[in-house]
Amino acid sequence: MNRKLIFIGTAILIFFMAVPYIHAAGVDLAWDAPSTGGPLTGYKVYWKAAGGSYSDENSLGVVGKISCTVSGLDETKQYYFIVKAYNDAGMGPASNEVAWSYSDSTPPIQVQGVRAS
Repeated sequence: MNRKLIFIGTAILIFFMAVPYIHAAGVDLAWDAPSTGGPLTGYKVYWKAAGGSYSDENSLGVVGKISCTVSGLDETKQYYFIVKAYNDAGMGPASNEVAWSYSDSTPPIQVQGVRAS
């Protein structure tokens, strides 16, 4: 009887540990390097769910590339993305905002207009 309870308890624990990953999605993002501004240090990619706001909590630093993958997104939500270039002078303006949802099933998003400070 105790073995059966331990097995059921373990199975329930494994199920709840896996639930956040069952509906996780990812999106590949790519953008153009800025054509003006000083030497580039890197980029910061921000994302938010509909109705949310951009914050450092949902951001990813990218150095040496003009693309990245944002993973762990909820397949049931729509997300919005912006990219900002930065260098020693500070953070540049935001790129245009692009929307993505899992149901789009489109190729990688091309973010245009990233500019460095």
